[in-house]
Amino acid sequence: PCTRPCAAVLDCGHSCRANCHAGRHPDCKLVCSKKLRCGHPCPSECFVPCDQDCGICRDEQAAKDRAELELKAAEIEAARSEARTRAEEYATRAAASATPWELIDLKTTESEFLDISALVTDTIQPAHGIYPNVTKVRRVNNARLQARQQAARARLVDPMKPSSRKFHGTTRTAADKIVADGFKLPPADGARGHPPMYGRGIYFATNSTKSAQQIYTKGSNLLLVCDVYLGLEKTVTEASPTLHEEWERTRSFDSAFAPRSAVTRSAVVNDEFVIFDPDLAFPSYIVEYKDQFVLGRPGAPSIHFGAAGGAGGPGVSMRTINRAKNVVIGDPDQNLFAVAEAMYLRMRVGMTKHVTKVDVYDVPELQKRFDAAKQRLKNDGCAGEELHTMLCFHGTPEANIDAICCGGFKIGGVDGHGIACGTANGHGVYTGINPDTSEGYTRRANKMLLVEALPGRPSRTPWQDAGSAHPVDDRGLRCHSYRPAENVLIFFSADQVLPRFVIHLE
Repeated sequence: PCTRPCAAVLDCGHSCRANCHAGRHPDCKLVCSKKLRCGHPCPSECFVPCDQDCGICRDEQAAKDRAELELKAAEIEAARSEARTRAEEYATRAAASATPWELIDLKTTESEFLDISALVTDTIQPAHGIYPNVTKVRRVNNARLQARQQAARARLVDPMKPSSRKFHGTTRTAADKIVADGFKLPPADGARGHPPMYGRGIYFATNSTKSAQQIYTKGSNLLLVCDVYLGLEKTVTEASPTLHEEWERTRSFDSAFAPRSAVTRSAVVNDEFVIFDPDLAFPSYIVEYKDQFVLGRPGAPSIHFGAAGGAGGPGVSMRTINRAKNVVIGDPDQNLFAVAEAMYLRMRVGMTKHVTKVDVYDVPELQKRFDAAKQRLKNDGCAGEELHTMLCFHGTPEANIDAICCGGFKIGGVDGHGIACGTANGHGVYTGINPDTSEGYTRRANKMLLVEALPGRPSRTPWQDAGSAHPVDDRGLRCHSYRPAENVLIFFSADQVLPRFVIHLE
């Protein structure tokens, strides 16, 4: 055979180094002369495809990642060191103070008062039916608590995140204890006989009216405006009553965040934040407020809906409230109009119509059924937000409005009532969280209902068979509502929904 080199030019551009041969050339084992996509020379043998990762780039990225981790670790340690230094400064200040703590009344003309008042009013959520009017703000001076807060910050997984301003509703007695001695974790067994939705911790809200609800304030009309270090947040989208134990065991997060988008599984309609180290929160201000209007709250100021014997027969009253040209603070009619209008304006997404007048219904029989429904929910073990009155929209043809407002809702397929719009998401009273959802069902009536509703325990499945019992949750407990989409809420009992307002639009 021929022993001279083949010397044929290969596809790679090199010459074949094998002896003269027939058929396919052997793989070229020389170092590849091409460049990778990154621009670095290919380090492989010539026959290996040039699509593998670049070792130089990989080493450079690894070095960059190490540098970033080292920088992050240095920044975290610097933040912890700063927190420890501030803790020592506050502790020194506390030791030198003649009084352990004090409250400073802010004048209503001070910018600090106006800032806190604006924070309260700007975060009102109309669905809560509470419209706080700030009457007094006191700044809390307590260096001892601030020292504890900074010491707790130094223990965070992420001590670099700045503090957030959140609301906490509580009683007057508890508020006095908190500003003096700080927050305390609730008992391990839970005051209500069952653990809180997100475990044993201190709960805060972004919306003032979330914290101002009766279940938290017990009528104190007090809010704490707190500066809270949340650190590394763990996002939760369903009830997690053992989060405190997980936090204690792993210390892999600093707080829990339940976003409002989690409502399909946890019935949370407003953001909630939970800390498990109570020292992370400092009560910066005590806010006192007066209820301009409280919807459906026991012991609330009397709201006059109109003279009895109006539309619908004896015991039923309906009054029409037109938009006022001149606002009179405290006028009951304007308060009612403001509730309906604010709910519509706050919740609308694409609608551009405006509220021209509002019909307000007061039907004692329907109110009685509504109150009885709330008691049934309590008997079923509902608590907290499950019992909170919320406001929802309902669209229907104009011909149905008076019958619904005077006689209550009927559920299609139940007790022989016809099905008007199908049961794609099961049986129940269909409502919209925003008016846009309900507008399509009004048949261009330019009217829609604004109803009070009791959510009860949320279900993960619809009530498909009207002849069967309501769905139950994973624990076998009866459910009362179903949320197939973020802006749709379906109630399994007609008595959970109370027609209150008819909004006229143009």
